[in-house]
Amino acid sequence: MKQSYSSSKVLIKKIIPNDTLILHIEPKDTKKLLFGTYVYDIEITFANGDVDTFIKGPFKLEPEVE
Repeated sequence: MKQSYSSSKVLIKKIIPNDTLILHIEPKDTKKLLFGTYVYDIEITFANGDVDTFIKGPFKLEPEVE
C-alpha cells in the first residue's frame, strides 16, 4: 500500500501465503497511518521472476465504528 501510485514509499507490504491465499491487514499494520485514501496493488511473482500486477485500486482507511 502506498500514499499514491506515483509514490515510491511502500507503507504496507504483505505476503499472501500460497496455502491459504488470504490477505490479513491487522490494526497494527495501519496504526501509524492517518485516515484517508491510499492505493494498493496485488502482484504475482512467477518462478521465472516475471511479475504481473493483476489487481489495483483505492484503499480507504476509516475510523472503526463501535
